[in-house]
Amino acid sequence: MQSIYQHTIRHWLLTIAAALVVGFAVAPAVAENLHPKNEVIAGEPASDAVLTTKIKARLGDFHAIETERVSVDVDDGVVTLEGMVPTAADKLATEREVKAIEGVKMVINSLEVAK
Repeated sequence: MQSIYQHTIRHWLLTIAAALVVGFAVAPAVAENLHPKNEVIAGEPASDAVLTTKIKARLGDFHAIETERVSVDVDDGVVTLEGMVPTAADKLATEREVKAIEGVKMVINSLEVAK
């Protein structure tokens, strides 16, 4: 026959075990809501899609650059810029701005200056 003490301990252990099972089952869903896949946390590498979006937004801030004439390709943080820009200064400024974006590892600047 179990004592009341043993029964209480058994009850608490089962309650704790059930809580842990539920907690581990819910944790991934909660974590996903706290950190969506397209959000970048400081110190964490940015996905290529997020980097592409950031780069295109930054290029849109340059009035001299027609963003539809510049293509951006990102592969594992390596950015390739292709297309036309009005001046050599714009070509260098574009590269400098893209390099400043967190998560960019390297820029391959294949931009051409319009003649």
